[in-house]
Amino acid sequence: MEPTNISQTVKNLVLDMGNVMIVYDPALFIRRAGIMDVEDSKMLLERVFRSSEWPMMDSGELTEDTMAALVLPRLPEHLRQVADDLIHRWWDPIVPMPGMEELVKRCKAAGYHVYLLSNASVLQPMYWQMVPGHELFEGTVISALIKTMKPDKGIYLHLCEKYSLKPEECLFVDDVQANVEGAVAAGMEGFLFPKDTAALEKYIFG
Repeated sequence: MEPTNISQTVKNLVLDMGNVMIVYDPALFIRRAGIMDVEDSKMLLERVFRSSEWPMMDSGELTEDTMAALVLPRLPEHLRQVADDLIHRWWDPIVPMPGMEELVKRCKAAGYHVYLLSNASVLQPMYWQMVPGHELFEGTVISALIKTMKPDKGIYLHLCEKYSLKPEECLFVDDVQANVEGAVAAGMEGFLFPKDTAALEKYIFG
């Protein structure tokens, strides 16, 4: 049975970004780009966000520019500019996960150290500054910048080495089960985030 409360040995909270600190919802991004046609929306979802190239930005194999050069020719002319905008600025405007900034503040006040560990592209540092609560984090590790992605054990150990952390003193929070399992394999405590800030707050504070 999984524990229902944070271990007393935990001193550091290691948080994911997408669907933890901010909302990551490709269908929402497509709608707010003004695409209402069902077939156009489906095409953008499949050929952009669900393409084999999308995770290659997180791995550092592609930049937004090199991905666009590969993906745009596969789309009809009327969708290419929208797709280019989505590739480069899917995050604009940022949609914060409700309650997370306040929870991070409470965690800091309680003495926890807070770090970000995210599978994200090389542009992440640019928009991270727009995420409410980003200034509360004491360090970040971004997959594209070190060319190692979750759930590879190495990315969790890289964070620990970079910031002199002990894995057993870290709670890792992510919305993807495989990523949580990767953290546990690296010696961290793991929490699968259900996109419900109250559930995480209860886990940490009871």
